[in-house]
Amino acid sequence: MSVIQDRTATSASPSTRESWPPADSLTQGEIERLLELRRYAVMATSRPDGRAHAVPVAFIHLDGRIWLGSAAETRHLRNLIQNPAMSLVVMGPSDDDDHVALIVEGEGRFASDIEAARAALDDVWSKRFGHGLGWADVIFELVPMKIFSHGRGRLDV
Repeated sequence: MSVIQDRTATSASPSTRESWPPADSLTQGEIERLLELRRYAVMATSRPDGRAHAVPVAFIHLDGRIWLGSAAETRHLRNLIQNPAMSLVVMGPSDDDDHVALIVEGEGRFASDIEAARAALDDVWSKRFGHGLGWADVIFELVPMKIFSHGRGRLDV
């Protein structure tokens, strides 16, 4: 993820680099620690008419990849089917004002074999949430294209 984050910073506008200074970006270890500490994030997708839709979601981070599940007929799933663009915002490591943030922008990629994905991810999901992925009609990965973060040095790694 740090390679994508570096590329994102290089191509960002001056105002974005001022708001998200590369010197304050989380290290790879800090990104992984934040994704380990926080179990929920806010996912944003686009409705068919272009309006934003945001929803809290559970996620796991496994082998450098971010995975999410969804029940059928949810608004965010319908949005992703029509337009796979999505963002995930993780704040932490706690809910106080520590100002550590991670934004991952990319595309949702649906697992082509739901049973194989469930089998591969179920143990990690169960350890994290106390139940498996049996509820999920769809499992998808957030494939990162841009990463912004802030809060270097504020996480114990």
